[in-house]
Amino acid sequence: MSNGAQCAATEDSGATVNRQLSTDNRYSGTAFVVASAVAFGAMAIFARFATRDGADTTGLLAVRFAIAGAFLIVLGLVMRVRWPGGRDLAILAALGGVGYAAQAASFFSALELAPAGLAAAVLLARSPT
Repeated sequence: MSNGAQCAATEDSGATVNRQLSTDNRYSGTAFVVASAVAFGAMAIFARFATRDGADTTGLLAVRFAIAGAFLIVLGLVMRVRWPGGRDLAILAALGGVGYAAQAASFFSALELAPAGLAAAVLLARSPT
């Protein structure tokens, strides 16, 4: 195990499968985290430009979720991911379609009323535990 760390993943059957993560996988994970942080930071700036040019929050979020949904569907098909169904699908739809959509709408609305840095700081702030 000189080339990576040991990782345990649980399958649907409950059995634990051990696999080795290579150094390349750890670097790509770090790259994805950095890319996500940059994209999230840029989102506020792009939203500010879009609203300044006349886009409303609902339309902006509709386009954003449509693009992300299409991308994830294509990615899932390419990777041959097993799609959730039944109760799991209902929970995921509620979390994304209600929970995250409400959070994103609140954030984009805050961008219309406050500077982007302040809106992002309030969004990411949390009370100490």
